Amino acid sequence: MSSELKVLKRPELLKRIMEENTKRDVRVKKLEQKNKELETRLAIVEQATLPVEEQLYNDNPFDDSTSNFNLVAKYHEKPL
Repeated sequence: MSSELKVLKRPELLKRIMEENTKRDVRVKKLEQKNKELETRLAIVEQATLPVEEQLYNDNPFDDSTSNFNLVAKYHEKPL
């Protein structure tokens, strides 16, 4: 009798495995599409940030004459 049950359950098991495989394949395709979208967005962001970085380095040279560091340091000194 147990061998008969195994034979009867085999098609059900195969059907369930096929359904799970189909669900997995759909999920993999969705994840691959999402990955492609994120890679595209990252490339756009990277391209957009390059000019900003170049502008910061080239257009804003360090100017020591405008530093207020010494004024701030003296302001926060405690009297002796």
